[in-house]
Amino acid sequence: MLPKKNEKKKMQERKRRKKSVIKSYKSHRLPRAERNKKDRKKTLRPETKKREIHAIEAIFLPFFTNKRWKSDIFL
Repeated sequence: MLPKKNEKKKMQERKRRKKSVIKSYKSHRLPRAERNKKDRKKTLRPETKKREIHAIEAIFLPFFTNKRWKSDIFL
C-alpha cells in the first residue's frame, strides 16, 4: 500500500507545480481586453497615415503600381 500512496502524492505535487507555473504566466500577462486594445492601436496607426492623401495625389495614385495605395483610394 505504501508505494501507491507515495505515487499519489507525487502526482498531486506535479499537478500543483503545473498549476503554479500557469498562474505565474497568467499573472504577468495583460487581460484579453487590454491585449486587444494594444493590437488594435498597432494596426490602426499605419492605416490612418495612408488615408491622409491630398485630392491631387488621389487623382494620380491609381496610375502607380503600388497595390496597397490603389485599394485605399477605392475604399
